Amino acid sequence: MFSLYHTHVWTKGDRIMQRFFSTLPYSRTLRQLGSIACAALLLAACSSGGDSASTTPTAQATTVTGTVTAPSGALAKAEPEGVFRWFASLFVSESHAQAGPGLQPVPPGTTILVFQVDNTGNPVTSPSNPTGILTQATTGANGTFSLNLPAGTTLASNVIVQATTGTTPVRVCDPSTPGCPVGQTQLNYPAVANNLNINPAAELATRQILARIALAGANGNLTNYTRQEVAAFIGLVQATVAADPALTAGNLTDTFTNIQDRVQNLVNDFLTGIENPGEVPAPPQSVGNVTYNFTGLNAESQQDGTLRRSVESGTVVLNSNGTWSFSGQERGGQLTESCSSSCARTFTQSAVNLAGTDSGTYVRIGNSRIILQNQSGETILVFTNPTETILIASFSDVSGFGVAIKQGSGLSNLTVQGTTFNWNEFGSRLQNTQSLNNTWPGPLQSEIGAGTIAFTGSNVTTSGNGSQMSQQVTCTLTGTGCALTALLTQNPSPTSFVSPYTVNSTGTLTVENTGPDGVAIGTVSADGNVALVPLPHTNGGNMVIATKQATGLSNASLNGIYNIVIFGELLTTAGAIITFEDVDTVQNDGVGNSTIQTIRTSVSRSESCTLITCGIGTAAIAGNSFTETRPYTLTADGRLTIISPTAGMINGFVSPDATFSVDTNSFDNAGGVISGRVIAVAVKRS
Repeated sequence: MFSLYHTHVWTKGDRIMQRFFSTLPYSRTLRQLGSIACAALLLAACSSGGDSASTTPTAQATTVTGTVTAPSGALAKAEPEGVFRWFASLFVSESHAQAGPGLQPVPPGTTILVFQVDNTGNPVTSPSNPTGILTQATTGANGTFSLNLPAGTTLASNVIVQATTGTTPVRVCDPSTPGCPVGQTQLNYPAVANNLNINPAAELATRQILARIALAGANGNLTNYTRQEVAAFIGLVQATVAADPALTAGNLTDTFTNIQDRVQNLVNDFLTGIENPGEVPAPPQSVGNVTYNFTGLNAESQQDGTLRRSVESGTVVLNSNGTWSFSGQERGGQLTESCSSSCARTFTQSAVNLAGTDSGTYVRIGNSRIILQNQSGETILVFTNPTETILIASFSDVSGFGVAIKQGSGLSNLTVQGTTFNWNEFGSRLQNTQSLNNTWPGPLQSEIGAGTIAFTGSNVTTSGNGSQMSQQVTCTLTGTGCALTALLTQNPSPTSFVSPYTVNSTGTLTVENTGPDGVAIGTVSADGNVALVPLPHTNGGNMVIATKQATGLSNASLNGIYNIVIFGELLTTAGAIITFEDVDTVQNDGVGNSTIQTIRTSVSRSESCTLITCGIGTAAIAGNSFTETRPYTLTADGRLTIISPTAGMINGFVSPDATFSVDTNSFDNAGGVISGRVIAVAVKRS
């Protein structure tokens, strides 16, 4: 679940671990989830206590480097005609903050100014320094810059690095703030790290911090925001924007408008968590260095149409000094598709088996959320339950999700013996079958499942039912090319077996005589309430999440705000494969009603053809927000039923303490055009 794989260890297509912290630093990755160590990860390790915004003397000059990117590489406001260009191919690359097709480096010679600001964003000046400029530089090739802060100035949230077409500092502010200059063409980023990717998302995030301070009046102060918090917040906004290509318009004005409309709810929620002085402390149960066992499912669709499906497992350590480390393995498969003519397809499958490590920094940002960043500057958002014994994340740039549970000590078979767990499962597999007579099975098969696991004596008895979906694609030649249609199919997938099991002292769960390897290795949480079991296959994998059956729960047990990650795969009658993820909140009222608010990110893999060739590729779908009120019912043993006006019946389970839930949903041939398999995981806020 924690997509923290290291980019210099794994290839771009292997970005699994980053997504979860994509995704874990609140992704999925980044690649597929998300997620978020201190956004300053790229700059410097976070300290456990945090740095204040004020500048302090230093004996050695601090170097700040970075890049500046803007729509079409121009620091320009909207053109008179209101030209608005949409970019459909801006995919998250090796770093969320890296420029894509819509953002290009600014020209060489662009001015970079460094100055201190007050709580209104105005440059701090003096008789001896009437402009307030502390130092300046110009960009080189590819929009890069490097400068040294003057003696006595350190990294801080009230020191601004501004890319501008002018020669003097311009106030940093949101246009809604009284007195703010209209039509700004500057891009700003507080000097909170040693490396800064200055772009419209960073500018918008910086504006929002100052707008928040303005609303707070006398209580608002930049010194309340540590540089780690500011770096994490900006990194999160950049990651969100990078996952939605339509936000980058042809000019700064329109781009700012698009970004603000997209992230406003997220901005308000997150700034609430970091606006108080100092950093958010760890709960008593998570003081010190804490080790988590994690499992994640990755579902990557590359731009050339290559599909990658895999599961991850490993350990993540959150250290008390604000750093984290990861070590784990990704196993699954990858499938490429090619065509020799319009209606002929060739599929080539290869196994994925990679080990990797990663590390970075993290910061808590309130409301049971952690942002992680790795050494490449990738940002992941992670949700936690109040005691931080369970972490969930999305792999936003690749699609996928992950769950991590606190590692125990002194556990054994007795921890689970005599108990029954409810389980949910999500699986994603690749099908390697060649075309025949212009027809071929669709390359993806998805499934969900649910049931019970009973631990009795030395054996575990598992039973349940699932549902698989797939496509049968037909290509028909026409006068101008060809047409693709897909028959959507579904099949039941019952589960029933009895196998020996063992639980070791740290919670590793081993189930014999099951899974593709003949043995399944998962993990049990320190409190014995949650279990995770990854099931890797050479063509993909499944992820099982189980919660101990509860007693005495009711609708009243499910109350308050929960952070949620939803992941799904969709198949259409046009032959498309869509993966999506939603990240946001659910408000449960304790009497049987819930209101969900989510932000959706999606990618669609589709095919097209002419008389002589074909095209296969993946493109991002413009993100959107979604709000819906749903009735729910929670039984005494933790069985959850939700009725969605749009998705129908959703079934799942809730942990005994009601701080964690997992549910699944399936639909087939909805409207005669689409089938789907969906899983959601949620944790209660503190």
